[in-house]
Amino acid sequence: MKLLLMLVLIVGSTILFAVKPLPKSLFGEWRGEELRSFVKTVASANQTVDISLSINPDGTVEGTVGDAVLKNCRVKRNRGQLGRMLNFKTDYIIFGGTIEGAVMIGDKVTKRHFTLPFNLDRDNITGSVMVIYKAKYPDPLITVKLKKHQI
Repeated sequence: MKLLLMLVLIVGSTILFAVKPLPKSLFGEWRGEELRSFVKTVASANQTVDISLSINPDGTVEGTVGDAVLKNCRVKRNRGQLGRMLNFKTDYIIFGGTIEGAVMIGDKVTKRHFTLPFNLDRDNITGSVMVIYKAKYPDPLITVKLKKHQI
C-alpha cells in the first residue's frame, strides 16, 4: 500500500510539475566536450566529442553531438519536487528527435532516435544521450557535461 501511495505521489508530482514553464536560466547556448562514450559501432571510442545545445524559449532544441546534428527535439520538465527529493528521474529531458550523422570518426550509424535526460545545476547541464530502440531499454550513447556559453 505504501509503495502504491509513493508511486501515485511521484507520478502526480511529475504531471503537476510538467505544466510549470521552463526557467529562463535553461534558455541559451550550452557547450562542452566529452571523452566517455558508449558508441558500439566504433572500434575505438576514446575520441573527444564536442557537444553543443541551443535551448530556445519555445521549448525547441537544436545542436550537435560530434559531427551529428539534433533534429526535431524539444525539452520539458521531467520530475516534480517529490521526484527530486527521492532522486527519481532527472529535472529535464530532451525528447522527440533524432541525431543525424556520425557522432565520432568511424561511426557507421547515421540516424538514431534518442532522449537526453539531464539535471540543471546553475550554469551546468549533466546527463546522458540515450539511444531509443523498439521494445528495449534505451542504451547510453555518450555522457553530457555542458556549461552555459556566455555570448
